[in-house]
Amino acid sequence: MSKKGTEMSINVLVGIILGMIMLSAAIFLFFKMMDNSNDTQAKLDDQTRLKMVEALDSGEPIYVPSSNIVASKNSAIVWIGIRNIESESLKFRIDVTALTPTDFDMSRVAYIGRDDANYNKVIAAKDNDFVNIAINTKGLNQKISLLVTVTQINSTNQKSQYWKPKIITIQP
Repeated sequence: MSKKGTEMSINVLVGIILGMIMLSAAIFLFFKMMDNSNDTQAKLDDQTRLKMVEALDSGEPIYVPSSNIVASKNSAIVWIGIRNIESESLKFRIDVTALTPTDFDMSRVAYIGRDDANYNKVIAAKDNDFVNIAINTKGLNQKISLLVTVTQINSTNQKSQYWKPKIITIQP
């Protein structure tokens, strides 16, 4: 066997081993970054929720952390906090309507973690609830303005607007 043939086969073997090590390291780093991004998202959600609790505890019955949202990955998430400032448990309903464009398809709006099409929930007296609303922005090339109205329904089924409506603008 020639010396050149042995060197070449050893070099190929070393190259394959180094390639496998580099591939393993790249896969490890990819999954580590994915775990870190999930942890960061969870921390941001916790921070948002904490800010909302502080705002609601300071006396504001409806709190939206940001009225201008930039969509990412073809969707936007809107957080809404509601505090029942009354002395009795009340049912609340959230309605989202499009201001601009007026032909915006409202089936693109979903209440995360809710089975019904709209948010309808009883909130105990002096208690808070937090709602995530997802908006599908895929294919949109203009900003969207949405009006968020909260309605309270008392024990006799009388409906009334709860506090001031909020306007949210979403940039695709």
